[in-house]
Amino acid sequence: MDISRIEKFIEYVPDAVFIIEPDGMIAALNKRALRLTGLDSTALIGISFSDLLLPEHVSLLKQLYLSGESASSDIQGRMNTVLLGREGHRVHVNLRAQGFRDQMFSGYMVVCREVGHHLEIERQRSLQHDLAMALVGIQNIEEAVNLVLDTGVKISECDGGALFLRGAEDGRWELSSFLNIEEEEITSLSFVEELNRLPDGIRQWIVFGERGSDAVLLPPPAMRRLGIRFAMTIPVISETKPGAVLFFFSHQARQMDVEARRSLEIIASQFGSLVARLHSERKFRSMEGFGRSLIKSMPSGLITRNHDGIITHFNLAAEQLLGIKGDTVIGKRDLPDTVFFFDEKGNIIEHFDAPTFLVLKSGKPLRNVLIRAIRPDGSTVWLSVNGEPLFGKDEEPVAAVITMKDVSDHLRLVDELEQARQMAVTASDSKSRFLANISHEIRTPLSGIMGMTDLLLSGPLTEDQRENLFLMKEAEELLLDIINKVLEISKIESGKLSLELEPFRLRGAINKAALPIFMGCKEKGIVLDIDVSPSIPDRLIGDGSRLTQVLTNFLSNALKFTESGTITLTVVETSRNENGKVELFFSVKDTGIGIPSDAQTTIFDDFRQIDSGPAKRHQGTGLGLAISKKLVELMDGSIGVESEGGQGSRFFFSAMFTLLDEGEPETGNEAEHVFHERRLRVLLAEDNELNQRSISYFLEEAGHFVTIAANGREAIEILKREPFDLILMDVQMPEMDGMEATGIIRSHTDRLFNPNIPIIALTAYALKEDELRFIAAGMDRFVTKPVKKELLFLAIYEMTGNTSLPVEDEAGLRSSDPSIVPGSISDRESEELYEFLRDYQNDLDIGRQILDVFIDEYPAKKETLGQALLNRDIELLADQLHSLTNSLSALRIFGLGNECHLAEALTKDGELEEVERRVAQLLPRFDRVHENAIHCRQIIDDIDM
Repeated sequence: MDISRIEKFIEYVPDAVFIIEPDGMIAALNKRALRLTGLDSTALIGISFSDLLLPEHVSLLKQLYLSGESASSDIQGRMNTVLLGREGHRVHVNLRAQGFRDQMFSGYMVVCREVGHHLEIERQRSLQHDLAMALVGIQNIEEAVNLVLDTGVKISECDGGALFLRGAEDGRWELSSFLNIEEEEITSLSFVEELNRLPDGIRQWIVFGERGSDAVLLPPPAMRRLGIRFAMTIPVISETKPGAVLFFFSHQARQMDVEARRSLEIIASQFGSLVARLHSERKFRSMEGFGRSLIKSMPSGLITRNHDGIITHFNLAAEQLLGIKGDTVIGKRDLPDTVFFFDEKGNIIEHFDAPTFLVLKSGKPLRNVLIRAIRPDGSTVWLSVNGEPLFGKDEEPVAAVITMKDVSDHLRLVDELEQARQMAVTASDSKSRFLANISHEIRTPLSGIMGMTDLLLSGPLTEDQRENLFLMKEAEELLLDIINKVLEISKIESGKLSLELEPFRLRGAINKAALPIFMGCKEKGIVLDIDVSPSIPDRLIGDGSRLTQVLTNFLSNALKFTESGTITLTVVETSRNENGKVELFFSVKDTGIGIPSDAQTTIFDDFRQIDSGPAKRHQGTGLGLAISKKLVELMDGSIGVESEGGQGSRFFFSAMFTLLDEGEPETGNEAEHVFHERRLRVLLAEDNELNQRSISYFLEEAGHFVTIAANGREAIEILKREPFDLILMDVQMPEMDGMEATGIIRSHTDRLFNPNIPIIALTAYALKEDELRFIAAGMDRFVTKPVKKELLFLAIYEMTGNTSLPVEDEAGLRSSDPSIVPGSISDRESEELYEFLRDYQNDLDIGRQILDVFIDEYPAKKETLGQALLNRDIELLADQLHSLTNSLSALRIFGLGNECHLAEALTKDGELEEVERRVAQLLPRFDRVHENAIHCRQIIDDIDM
């Protein structure tokens, strides 16, 4: 295929151009594309254009091509992406694709424009402006030459340079100044001799470079010996002929940027005015003529005053900005009274408050002062004014230079953008207020429904009634989850959500996300493979709970859409810098149903679900991935997906964290809770070891100090030794029960301890007459067993007013809750045991200890329960059922615990036949809890890396 005509055509395009064949291979490109990538044509021709893109952007490229499949010239698409160049260098570009077809070739023409290109142009223009401003105050030729060389080196991005001047008498070229090179080295290049052979021929640029570049000549041997691989000579035209030559060189192979060349030509032109005066008058000590030339040609308005306030310069741009002629004001102190000036607040600026007089008086510069000018024709212009004092030998200001530029359009645009922003903020605030109000209105009746459901579950029920209530509870929790997610995404969009940057353990955060996946894997037969690179430090600074939330969403989706196979979580380190920042890359790959290609670009949008038809199989709000995307962006990362229908999916994201210094303390779980008041000293009187460990764990997790007493007598002795803020008193204990201990405390008068200390009863008795009996004994509140920590915390708050407990934030999400979605679990006890794992996921070691106690003690309790039934020992039977109720409470098995408690109550009523029937039904479920507890114990061992 002959595409030489196409190659000639694309060389005239000012941007980088790639000609792409229908199969995606690069067929041709122009020199600007070579410069953009830093690669040569042999490395690019014949490869796939997608190889130059980041993997996560390849799917976007396919969509870009998709609209041009017919190859018609009027079909175009655009996208922003990153182009990979030599040695992994990344260039942010805007791609424009267009179908391309002629008699010889059909395919695509992809035009690349560097996104930051305009910034480089502005930088070069700023250097030009700074050069012109600086030359105004320069007093000698040496300073001017050095400044020109330094500016030229910066714009050309070269290593050094030199200036050659033509002699006034013999016309020979002579070395005048040099930068970043020794005089012997610049002389050794024999450059002067080469110039002398061309007396009048240096009117064009000469570029020395390697083959295949824009170079005119190869570097001569003398240059190569000095390691110079790129160089250029720039003629400085003075009085229609070259009066000087600028020479810049680099030790690296380079291509000449078009904008940089234009900037250097402008500098050479500016410098030419000075060279003309040097050659005509030989007055190297005076820069006034050069300064006047610069002032006249400056794009910004410029006014100068001498130390007496007399206007000495008033350039053409100033005339156009203010609408007055310079020759009418030069030599005067005042501007015409037909021009009025106002400051930013609208106050008129009097004559001696003018910027030039302020600079002269203070000797300090002015920066970006906004002034509104009303011109003689009545029109208004907003000016951005900068001022600079010029100092004499006595360090007193001898002149002031003021520059100004028209910013009217800019301010108008800023004002329009601000109005649009305010409208958007108002709309967002209105939405947030609406969501907050409506969620409150929904939460109020929902809380009542949830409370009534829990109350019904604690009473006697048939199996069908209990199952229906559990289904109702699931619906309630799903509705609450929807409310929470809608509020959270609204909070993110309004900018009210920020990360909590605290020390955390990476592998612990991963464990918290992986925990529910292990629960789901048990029944579905799915293998979960976690691979964290061992080189990644475990202690990092970041928002560990938000990281867990994102991973949880990824893993939950993987489990939801995977029937069998493997889910793989991989974590690798992608970069680390000297400031202690580390970038981690997380990937979750599954073997599930996959995602259609046309849905992958919208999967992270709000309320977007792939399975969204009327007969969809999988429940959800379509907000989990949208929230994840926004959280990842807060962590300075990016998110993406790769998938094919029926072939599984791979979700991935990157996030930035800070390495934790060895001397920096860890805060543990404290960052995951909200503390408002002082911590409480709590005395827990409880004989059951499981309840001791679980209740003390939740209180200590909330920041309180807990002391344990095994019975009422021990509690009184401890009270005599140290003070407490609150007592949690079990009613039924050996040696001395809670009722007797409370009576002793309330009747105490010798001031060994506070007889009015708040006492909350922990009891399995929940009837109204029981409540009256507890209050009559001196107890203030009671919490029924199985103990739910939410109800326990509420009772503590009612008694002490202390809110140093895990509370709900504005969105209704507990800050300690990573919003885990449980996997598929076969029975109710297993699902409740999952709640136990979630409660203890912040401290798996405590959870392991509680499980160990139950696993070890249950066989003996089961045997003793059987003996009590056989011997019809009512007291022993009641004790064993009470003990099992406490054990189930500690494991969060509330449903089964309530049924066990009801059997205990029937025992005390003497209904042994009914108790035997119920215990026969309960024993298989007790065994299943024991089996699942062993499984959960193994889960903790597996994931506690």
